[in-house]
Order: sequence, then structure tokens, then C-alpha cells
Amino acid sequence: MMIYKLIPTLALSLVVLLFACNDQPKPVSGKQPAKGTLFTLLPSDETGIDFSNDLVEDATTERNVLSYSHYYNGGGVAIGDVNNDGWPDVFLTGNEVPNRLYLNKGNMQFEDVSEKAGVNPPNKHWSTGASMVDINNDGFLDIYICQYGPHPPAERENLFLINNGDGTFTEKGAELGLNDPNESMQAAFFDYDKDGDLDCYVMNESKYALVVYQKVFEDLKNKDNLRAASGKMFRNDDGHFTDVTEQAGMLRYGYGLGLTVSDIDQDGWLDVYVANDYSVPDFMYINNGDGTFTDKIKEKTRQVSFYGMGCDIADYNNDCLPEIAVVDMASIDHFRSKTLMASMDTEGFWYFINDLGYQYQYMFNTFQLNNGNGTFSNVANLAGVAKSDWSWAALLADFDNDGWKDYFISTGFRRYARDNDFRNEMKAIRQANGGTVPLSMRQKMYDKMPQIQLPNFIYKNNKDLTFKEITQEWGMAKPSYSNGAAYADLDADGDLDLITNNIDHPAFVYKNNAVEMGKGNYLRVKLNAESPASLTGAKVTIYAGGQKQYLEAGPIRGYMGCMDRVLHFGLGSNQQVDRLVVEWLNGTQTELTGLPANQLVEVNQKDARPKPPAQPAQKSFPIVEVNPHSLGIGFRHRENPFNDFAKQVLLPHKQSTLGPKVSVGDANGDGLDDFFVGGASGQAGALYVQNPDGSFTESTDQPWQKADLECEDMDAAFFDADGDGDLDLYVVSGGGGDMEGKEKALQDRIYINLDGKGRYGKANALPDMPSTGFVVKTADFDKDGDQDIFVGGGTQPGRYPYASRSYLLRFDRQRLKYMDVTAEVAPDLENPGLVKDAVWTDLNNDGFPDLVVVGEWMPVGIYINNKGRLENRSAQYGTDNLKGWWYSIAAADIDNDGDEDFIVGNLGENGKFHATAKKPFRVFASDFDKNGTCDVVLSKEYKGKLVPTRGRQCSSEQMPFIKEKFPTFKDFANAGVEDILGKENLNAALKLEVTTFSSVLLINNGDTFAPRHLPNEAQIAPVNGIICDDFDNDGNKDLLIAGNNFDAEVETPRYDAGTGLVLKGDGTGHFQPVLCTESGFYAPQNIKDVAMLRLAGTRDRLVLLAVNNSSLEVFRVRQKDFITMNTNH
Repeated sequence: MMIYKLIPTLALSLVVLLFACNDQPKPVSGKQPAKGTLFTLLPSDETGIDFSNDLVEDATTERNVLSYSHYYNGGGVAIGDVNNDGWPDVFLTGNEVPNRLYLNKGNMQFEDVSEKAGVNPPNKHWSTGASMVDINNDGFLDIYICQYGPHPPAERENLFLINNGDGTFTEKGAELGLNDPNESMQAAFFDYDKDGDLDCYVMNESKYALVVYQKVFEDLKNKDNLRAASGKMFRNDDGHFTDVTEQAGMLRYGYGLGLTVSDIDQDGWLDVYVANDYSVPDFMYINNGDGTFTDKIKEKTRQVSFYGMGCDIADYNNDCLPEIAVVDMASIDHFRSKTLMASMDTEGFWYFINDLGYQYQYMFNTFQLNNGNGTFSNVANLAGVAKSDWSWAALLADFDNDGWKDYFISTGFRRYARDNDFRNEMKAIRQANGGTVPLSMRQKMYDKMPQIQLPNFIYKNNKDLTFKEITQEWGMAKPSYSNGAAYADLDADGDLDLITNNIDHPAFVYKNNAVEMGKGNYLRVKLNAESPASLTGAKVTIYAGGQKQYLEAGPIRGYMGCMDRVLHFGLGSNQQVDRLVVEWLNGTQTELTGLPANQLVEVNQKDARPKPPAQPAQKSFPIVEVNPHSLGIGFRHRENPFNDFAKQVLLPHKQSTLGPKVSVGDANGDGLDDFFVGGASGQAGALYVQNPDGSFTESTDQPWQKADLECEDMDAAFFDADGDGDLDLYVVSGGGGDMEGKEKALQDRIYINLDGKGRYGKANALPDMPSTGFVVKTADFDKDGDQDIFVGGGTQPGRYPYASRSYLLRFDRQRLKYMDVTAEVAPDLENPGLVKDAVWTDLNNDGFPDLVVVGEWMPVGIYINNKGRLENRSAQYGTDNLKGWWYSIAAADIDNDGDEDFIVGNLGENGKFHATAKKPFRVFASDFDKNGTCDVVLSKEYKGKLVPTRGRQCSSEQMPFIKEKFPTFKDFANAGVEDILGKENLNAALKLEVTTFSSVLLINNGDTFAPRHLPNEAQIAPVNGIICDDFDNDGNKDLLIAGNNFDAEVETPRYDAGTGLVLKGDGTGHFQPVLCTESGFYAPQNIKDVAMLRLAGTRDRLVLLAVNNSSLEVFRVRQKDFITMNTNH
């Protein structure tokens, strides 16, 4: 490996290469990897790092996890060059054992200099996270050490070891004003006010873990208690630190475990992210640039982890925008998930949200995708990283040098005090002994706590928003109780090595073999800032081989982790970096070009130049959001409150909140598009008539505004029902459990256009239809010259997943009524399932419209019209096993071959449920406990048998016999669905399945359809509406999709990651997602339907989005020349 120091000149096309000083580290070959694994775990007798964070448990004192809940939170790792020899050294913190400092001697060998260096002063008690920082600008890294543990405040004061430059350190925490005595976990040093020196944020845990909330809030009324429970912001005032927490707006109680500093909103000011354990949501402190911060976690995200642990902020999809990763405690294993974690407290869940105003929190890891406009969407399930057991560190870095950041997570908890059976046994003992566990029983009970060593996790970046768990293949499968972690190129060979701090086991030192294995090239970047304050927050972007990467300098990441200052870029097969740009915190910029790969580059801030003005973003699509009120559209959907889960506890999501829908047609015959939007039960729908100037007026005095208020409007259709040349209106009546026993309100309705000018009257033209409907589509299926109707059935009220029947209605001209001919001409359509959408189209070109029907727990149903009889030909067309939670379908020739293809919207791949053809996701439904209610049992495969996805607690709330049949959580966790419900009951139950949750394209190959997954950007949320049109006027069909579902049960993260999406088509059936900043389309609401209409007086169109319990969203699609999309974003 060659190592160069690079100094830019004004001629950026030339780079002057100067040999680095002789004390720079020389590369070492390292040992060849065993069995071809990416990492080799080196033994301590070889590395010299023999540190072990050993704990001496005592069940009779405070030194145990039952008395002190943070007892197993572990120690940290800090890596940095403390003696300026060019090699990164290693510092490991000990709880009950001394801290250790190891000097790097090269070749992955280290020398313990702890005693000589003096890193364990007399006031060292229980150390946690450590930060290396040159606080006094003398060129040597100092070490700040946080402390907590089962000690009084006087023994928890944080330490600041000042580097004397001679291999020794002097503790000066109190002298500098940074001896915070609270339960500190980690500190980060950065220049938050841009005054040229390093300020400090100290993240604190608090004493309120597991304390009743009312007692917490009462206690916090005392401001001293609030200060003790809050993180601290310290301003550097000429070398002494002043507590400015309150005036900075950061005096908040929390349970901080993860900390990182980054310019989250990309405004040039450094922000602070704190991952909070327990009930308090994470803090996203956005720097206001005036010395204050504002927590914007609710504005920027839509959900966060409940038990937030470690966190990292980095760009994982190479769009130069930072993502946010936070880990939690959800187990990947069915047995552990059913024994170690309690059910979500539903009442508490809504108390936090509705009463305290907290962000939505779920007991899963989160991975926040940057949407490009300052907001984030949690894509952890899509990414494949939602569960990683009891996790601590979260680190994003390119470990295999392919140019994409991989993901490391440390895991392990020494004893599982949260085991449900153990907790129940402890509770029983306390109740029998006056509220305490007798001293004589404590050790015996303590020993009963489960001890489960688990491997850490490492995930390879698949370069498509997803990761592949590759722990075994990469050589990291050794079980442990790992906590803090840090990475660095310890042997200077061009790949990132890794160290973890373990409880009761020597620290892991993993050597990375990427270079030896020829995995890829690299570039290491050392930033020589004019002062330490200029280093954290510097942004480095490289361009190589048509790709770009982005790193932000900031050592504090993961969990109790401090990374080396040298930045590492994997380059894959690229032999050089075409361009490197450093943006410094003061607004200047350094640019280098033509850098050969496989070297260390030093970049000097003193050579920086003013940053050129930012170019205005050029939109690639002519879509702009419009305030609906400016168009006269004042409709706001008002959902009628109803708790679907009161009767069906195990329901996956509400059935009473599926509207509204919006339908377009020329109601008054003036040639302009009007629209109807449905209302919830108790609210009338609304007809908006378009005016010649493109504004809208709500049509008043309509029949649905009075007589049909109890109905829950679902879909609607404008069509000429009576053949008089104007558009009548069909409205479907639907609903969920709120419609149980209200059969009259379930009757669909036809409103006849009485005068051709949009004055409607209700007609008695339908058969009795006392069942929930969801969708209506019209066509002349029998070719007799009038319009017939298909109505897709919804859920039987209160009996999900049983479907109401569907209808094929044929118009009888003599009776002037619609007749139910389903049994006669389309018997397969009486009960196709929970229909969500349908489309009429002539698939076989015989002149008769065929019908394609999709829905929840349904295949893509293809019904071929055989001269007026509809026959299920799904198997013939190859769609009979494409079973999903389908929500929408659109027909279009997307590959320009002359036939109709389909775009079918599904749940997406970003939910906690997963399905394949080999391992379907299943549901069983029946009245299993014979109490008159429909019981829902969702099921997946685990070790060859079907098991319930829900836990013992909530399952027994629905079916009380479960608690008696399975007295312990362990018994329930070991049971399959058949063990729980009985074989005979299962055989008699309704059984449905899903084989895919992906939204797909169905490419028409003539006699069959070939499924093709939409890009992963289209899989992050349910697709409830689809528009296929040429939005950018390039002759190819594009897609506009939108969705979400905010009403999942509380143990399932709500489906809220969707922001709407435009996908640019290339005319061959392939689509490229377009960022909202380029398309202009950003729709993050609970969208249930999408429609498009022509705007009067122009060639422009309006896109209407129907939002549950909110106003319509409106976007204008302008029809004019505009810039072709730049796909290199």
C-alpha cells in the first residue's frame, strides 16, 4: 500500500503528491484468513489485548441486575492515536475492573500501558463510554470517560484524562467543569455554536427505569431531579465548560444509551441524536444556529424504537444523504420472542401518544431512510434489520470494501431479567413475602434467570436498500455478551478491523481480511483541520466510477464507541477516485482530483477555498403540491371512532378505517371533470363540481347528505346507469365491526342524475345487498349496450378475515333495475375473498371485457369473459399462487408491446410479516373458544411447524383457554398452532395464506403473466392507489403510487413509511424511482385512494389523494417542457 500526503493547489486538475513523514504506519500483510472468512477473531495472547469486563454479581447487594437494572449495560471502546506514532491505539472501559489502554505496535499487536499511563485515577469507579478528543489543542488526544453504576453521585463524576504528551495522563474533569455526577453513558465533543472551540454533550441515563410514570412525573417537578435525569450540554468558555443545558433547550429527562452527532438536516450546523431506552422517544436535537436546539423527532420521523439502544448516522444507499440506524431488543427467534418480551401495553401505548404527545414507538430496530427533504421513513423491515435480539452497538461502515456501507450490531445480555416466566415467579414470591424476596431466597432466584450467549450480527449491504445477514459467512458467529464496539484500520492494510467490549469474556479483536482476499480497493482519508473544533462535522464526498459516497467526520457512534479519526472508503473495483470534496464546518471546501486507490490521503484545511454557491435543484417532473382550499376544496374526512380490537384482539389492522375513496366524472355535463369523495359513517360524502377557471364548488342539496348518513362510503363510480346520456353515481356501503347489526346501512346506493346537470336523486334500482362492499367497477360485460356492475365484497362486520359476498349486477331494461346474476353467470365471483380492487379489460381480445380482481389474502384473480359468462382462469394465466394483501390494480401497456399489463399494489416488504411461496404467511379463523366471536390466529413457519405470530398474553385475551392450557410462556413458545387449537378445530377453520407481500408488475406474455417486483423504493409501504400515465412527456408510461396504513394493532409497527412515489418508465416495463425532491410528489399521509382529473382551461391535470381522517391532498401535473430527469443522483 502506498501512503501519500495530498495538498491541493488552485489548479484542481493537478494533485501534488508528497511522501508522508517516516512515522506514518507501514502496511502489514497480516495473516491469511481462516476458511476464507472476512474476519478472523484473534486470540488475546497474540494481540496482547487481554481485557475482560468481568462482573462480580452479588444478589444480596446492589451489584446485580434485579437491584440495579443497568448492571449489564457493559463497557465501551475508544480508538485513536494517543501517542502520535501513526497507529490507532485502543482504550477499553471497565465497570468493576480497571480501564485499560493498549498502544498499537503494528501487526495487530498491542502493549498494555494502563498503569504507566495513569488511566485509572482514584475517582475511577464504574466507567462506561469514552471519547478521545484533543480538548486543549496541543496535538495529543485526551480521553473523556463517563461513569455511572450502583454508586452515589459523588462516585459517579465523569473523568477527563488530559494527555501530557509523554505517555501519561492527568485527570482534570472537575478543573474543566466536566465532572458530571449523573448516570453518564457517553459524551460527544463538537463545535455546536461555531465559535471555534469544542463544546460537549454528555448523554445520561436516569434513575427512573421501571418506575411508575406518575411517580416519575411527580418527582421531575423538582428541577434538581430533572437536571439529574437529563443529558447535559456544556459550552466551552475559554477552556472551562459551562452547563447551558436549559438555555440550549435540552433539559429533558430520558434514558440515553445511543449518541451520535451529525448534520441531520444538512444546514451546516451540527445536530445531536440520542437513542432513548424505555418509554421516552429518541431525541433529535436540531441545531437552530443560535445556541439552542429543538427536538424534532416527531416532525422528522413517523416512528422510532421503544427500547432505543445504540445508534449510528451514515449514508447507506450512496445518495449522499444520512440515514439513522437505532437498535432495540426484538428477538429473531420465535421461542425467545415469546418468552423474553412482554406484550405491548395497549393503554400505555395510546397514553404516550395521545396524552404525552410522544412519537409512535415500537419494540423493533428502526432504520430511517432519508427522504431527501429533511424527513425520514423507517425501512428496517424492508432492509432486513428489524430484529437482532438484545442489541447494543449499531455501526455502519464498509467492511468488505465494495463501496457500500455494511451494518454491524453487537448483542447480548448477561442474564435475562425480563424473561416472562421468571418475572411471574418473582412476582409470586414477592406477593407471598410482603412485597420483597427474602434474603435466603435471592441467590436461588437469581440463578434461575436465563443466560443466553448469542453471536453479534453483521449484515452485507445488497446495494438495493436491503442487507443480508452474513454473520456466519464473515466469521463473526462466536457467541458473547458484547456491548461497546468500535472499528478502525488497526493494521493499516486498507480494511476496517473491529473490537467489542464483552462482559465476563475477553474483548473481541477481529482482523479484517478484505484486502488479503482481494475484495476491493480503498481510500483512507485523514483530515488535517486547523483546530480540533473543525474536525467533527467535516463532510467528505468522493466520486469514483460513476458512483459517489459520503462520510461525515464524527467519532462517536454506535454504543459506547469512539471511532478512529481516519475515514475509510471502499472502492470496489475502481482504481482511482476521480474527485474528492471536503466541506469544512466553516463553509470552506477542499477539492482533490485523480487520486490513485489504495492509499492514505491527507487533506489540509488550510488550503481550503470558499465553497461555491449551491446550484438550485432542478425538478425532473412537473408536479407541484396545491393547497386544496385555494381550489375551493374544503372536504375533510372525519372518521367515526371505533375500536375494532375490542372484539377481535388479534386483528392485524382495523377494518373500520379503510376510506375514503375518490371518483372522477363529469357530473353536470359541462365537459369538465368533477369528483365525488366518500364520507365515513355519520358524515356525508361530497360532490365537487369544477368551474371553468379550474376551481371547484361543492354541490349542495344532494340525497346522500341526508338519508344515508349512517352509511360508510367506500368506492364510488360515475357511469350512465339508465342510458340517458348523463353520468349517474353508484356508491358502495362498507365498514368494519362498527357496522355489525346495521344491515340497512350496508345497502349500496345508486343516485340517478335527474337533470343531466348534477342534481341527483336516489333510485330503488338495486337488489338487497346487506353486506359490506369495498369496490365498484362498471362495464358492459354481456355486450347488450348498457353498463353492468361488479361490486367487490369487504369484510363481514366483526368477523375478519371472513369475506362478505361479491356481486355481478346486470341491468334489466324492462324492470329498470339491476339484477344479481352472480350465481348464474359468474359463480366463482360470489365469494372471491376480501376484494380491494378490480379492473375490467379485454385480455384475450375477443371483444368481451374480462375482469381481474385482487384483495387481501387473495390471489390475483383473472376471470375470462366467455360471451357473458365469467370463468376463473387464474391458473391458466399463472396468477393463482400470487396471493397477497393486494390493495390496488391498474392496467396499462407499460412495455409498449401492444397488450395490457398490470401494476398491482400490495402491502409491500416493509412490514413485520413476511411470506414466500415456500413459507407462506397464514391465517386461521373460527370461534375456537366457542364464545360467539371470530378468533384470528396469524401464523408463520418455525422449525418445520406452524406457530402463532402473537404472544401468549394477547392470544389469551382473545381465547382465555390458552392460559389454562399453557400455564407458562415457555409452554406456549414451544407449542405449534395445532397444539394450541387442536387438529380438528384447525381442519374446520377458515384457512387463508399469503405467498408474497411485494407490489409487482404483471407482464403480459400473451397467455400468461410474468411477475416482476417493483423497485424496493416502491416496497416500503402499502400501495393503495396507482396512476399510470406519461408524466414527463417522453412517450413512456410512468407510475405514481401512494398508500400507507396507520391502523395496525399496536404490536405491529404501523405502515407509515410511504411518502408517495413517482417511478419513471423506460418503455420496456422497467421503472426507476424518482426522489420527491426531483418529482415534486411527497405524500406521507394515511392515503387510501388516488385519482386524476383534467383541469379546466389547460392541459394540466390534478392528482387527488384521499386521506383517512384528514383533508384531501392535491397535486398539479403541469403539461409543459421541462428538464429530462438526471438519473445520476
